Amino acid sequence: MVGQAQRISILETRVEGDTLVLSYNLEDAPRSQAYFIQIYALRGNDTLLLREVTGAVGDSIRSGTHEIVWLARKEWQRFRGKVTFYIKATPYFQITKPLNDTIIKRGVTFSVQWYGSNSQDKDLVIELYRYGAMLDTLAQVSNVTGFTWLVPDKIDPGPGYRFRVSDPSDPGIDKYSAAFTIHHKTPPITYIGPAAAVAGGLIWLLLRKPIEEAPDPFK
Repeated sequence: MVGQAQRISILETRVEGDTLVLSYNLEDAPRSQAYFIQIYALRGNDTLLLREVTGAVGDSIRSGTHEIVWLARKEWQRFRGKVTFYIKATPYFQITKPLNDTIIKRGVTFSVQWYGSNSQDKDLVIELYRYGAMLDTLAQVSNVTGFTWLVPDKIDPGPGYRFRVSDPSDPGIDKYSAAFTIHHKTPPITYIGPAAAVAGGLIWLLLRKPIEEAPDPFK
């Protein structure tokens, strides 16, 4: 059982050579909800998460009938005996905005957006990170699926920024956004001399301050 309106039932298991194929049905009243699916094996007193699996496991699985293929011989080379399986479905949560390589300018607003795991009914914390270090708690929000951030004028420009959206009371809602870059609102201008004249015109050299790259711990 995954909740009052969600239920998982295993329909069939069959052996095909060194693999096992398991069919299951995920019932879900709000069909728009997506789930994170994991399959476990009960072996004696041990509960083991199976990792050599393909098919309908992982992120963004929705209601319906699905199959999981377990590469049994690859994961357990010498095991013989009975195995009991069970499937766990956790409501899936993701940040949908910003996307990869988004550029955000200082002094303007940007909308952070998220989806899933009934997050619209939760009390969420939005934090700003850079290269794995938490810089600031931007807001605490309730009953929404987005937050509008006014980018400070004095925040350091450069890459490596991420948002984190989490619910301290629900470990299923804890996600970092894609990395984004902050740019100057207006590029700085460096002038060469009071006025450098060439062929009757003025030359203004536009230079950006070099950005010192740092490793991204999320990659």
